[in-house]
Parts: sequence; structure tokens; C-alpha cells
Amino acid sequence: MWQPGAFVLTILLVSCAPGSGPDLVVAVVGRSVNTFNVEVVNRSSVDMLLISPTRPNRQLDPERCTLLLSTRVQKWIQPYAFTPDLVQIKAGEVKTLSLELREKVPPNCREWNINLEFAYVPAKEGREAHKRKSADFRGYVLENQRIAQTRT
Repeated sequence: MWQPGAFVLTILLVSCAPGSGPDLVVAVVGRSVNTFNVEVVNRSSVDMLLISPTRPNRQLDPERCTLLLSTRVQKWIQPYAFTPDLVQIKAGEVKTLSLELREKVPPNCREWNINLEFAYVPAKEGREAHKRKSADFRGYVLENQRIAQTRT
């Protein structure tokens, strides 16, 4: 006999199971005056490719003291050529990247609250797609990208 409570409990258990969260986790782990460090953890069982993690787009919100750094590939942004830097993160690896902090902190802020959105794809498929034309690779990333982001 079907029991609605058992169904809900099953859904909750599956959604809380290990590995059900994002494959990659990113966090700001250290700062200096002109740089900050980002830790990337690959919690999946496969290698992943980060899309240009050290060359993110930058969006400033001086009123909220927030700096968004994003490598999300968006359809409406049409580049002349899609030639990202690809950084491989092996399964289970923890990697630290150093990024430049060029933006001056506004007078009303103590420091920037840094939010991250890093696009990534599975490495095996991504490397195969990367062998094709720039536009084809961009199409692959648009369709298959996943986003690792800091929690705010």
C-alpha cells in the first residue's frame, strides 16, 4: 500500500545523500591588499574543467559593497572568438587559485564582499569539444556548463 509520508521521506533522504550537492565548491579563503585566494574543491568522481577562472567578468555594486566575479557563459554575450583558459580540477582535488583584486573599495565599505560564479564542464567531454571550432566549443559550454558559486 502506498504511503505519502514514506514517499516524502524517500525524497528527503535522496536529496540529502552525499554527492547530491554541486560537483565543485568554491570559496574565498584568503585576502591581501591586491589579491585574494579562491579554493576550488571537486567533490565529484570525474575530472572537471573550469572555464577561465582567473579571468572572470566583474560586476560591482558599490552600494552593497559587493563584487561579483563570474565566468558563466551567457548566450546574449557574443564574443569574437571563444578562447577560454581551461583549468583542470581532478576528481577529489582541492586547488587554490589566486586572483587580482583591482577594484578600489568604496568609501562606504570596509572591504568588498566577493561572490563567485565559476562555470565548469566535465573534463573528458570538454576536451573533446575543445578540439572543434571556437563557436562549436562555445555552444557545448552553453549547453553543458554547470556553475559553482559561493553561498551568500
